[in-house]
Parts: sequence; structure tokens; C-alpha cells
Amino acid sequence: MILNNNDNDRTITMGDFNSKSNVWSPRETDRRGEEALNFISRWNISVVNDPNSIPTHSCTKRESSVDLTLTRNIDDRHIREWKVLDQETLRDHRLILTEVNFQKNERTELRKILKLQDMKILDFKTDLKELINTFSEADITNEIQEDYIDKFYEGFYLICEIDQKNISENKRKKMQSRANPILKSREEKSEP
Repeated sequence: MILNNNDNDRTITMGDFNSKSNVWSPRETDRRGEEALNFISRWNISVVNDPNSIPTHSCTKRESSVDLTLTRNIDDRHIREWKVLDQETLRDHRLILTEVNFQKNERTELRKILKLQDMKILDFKTDLKELINTFSEADITNEIQEDYIDKFYEGFYLICEIDQKNISENKRKKMQSRANPILKSREEKSEP
């Protein structure tokens, strides 16, 4: 089996698993779906499928989503697109488009998974409210929309970093110095 020998390798597996689950479709989980979910859990695999997409399998009797795209050791940010194409094929399975990109850009470099239980929730809520208020008051035109999205994303990322429970004071200060004026105003408020 591929997964035994390649614990740290990036792996993409695509295929007809002939199993149903509400994890990758609106249908209830069947016996094969339970087996697939156990396999996925045991090997720390991620399901890329969108449960709200059109079914991957279509024939005269019924439609279902039995074709899966699975990844291992690939962060979700690298999956640029996943969709089932609604076009004629010579089979009863639809084509699935999966776009994976490992090139870094500003947004992918900043992306990080943070857990709420690791956050200072009250500080996070206060900072997030201030960030949202600032951007909701801005006059955003189509020409500068991307810039505002990037600035909001950066502000949100910095808030998430700064408001972590287990962050050193040096790192917190370094992050705050990089932060936009929204976060600096919080630092000024907290000083005696």
C-alpha cells in the first residue's frame, strides 16, 4: 500500500470508492462509507470533495457521489479548486477537476490553522470587531477591492497570531509592530 512507505510524502488519491457518506455527499452513510471513513481517519487523510456539489456518478437509475478525492500531508490552502464537471462523458461517472498549487503567494504564506481553545477569546472578539468596523466604514471601489481584501486578511491573520494564549511577549510585540493601526490602537489602550 502506498501509505505504508510514505508517511511524510504528499499524497493525492482519486477514485471510485463505491461508498456513500454525508461527509462527501448529502446522502446518509452506508456500510462502505463507514469503512472508507475508518480508513480515512486511521491514515489521517483529508476528503477534498464538496458535499454540496453535483453527484459524481449519474446513470438512468440514480445519482450518487461515490468518487472521492483524498489528500494526505497536503494543507487545504494548496487545493485551489475542486468541482464536478456537468458535461457529457462516455461513462456514468462525471469528470472531476482538482487544481492543486504548491507555489507560495502572500495569502498562502499567511494561512495557518488556529484553534479557538488556544485563543484569548475576549481580546480576539474586541480586535475582530474593531477590524470589521474599520473596513465597513471604508469606501471600497472595484479598483482597490483586492487591496482591501489583502489588508483585511493580513489584519485578521495578525489578530489571530497576537491573541493566542501561548505566544511569547517578544513575538507578540514583534507581531504588533507589523500590525496595521487597528491593532496598534489596542496596544496603546492596554498600556498603563
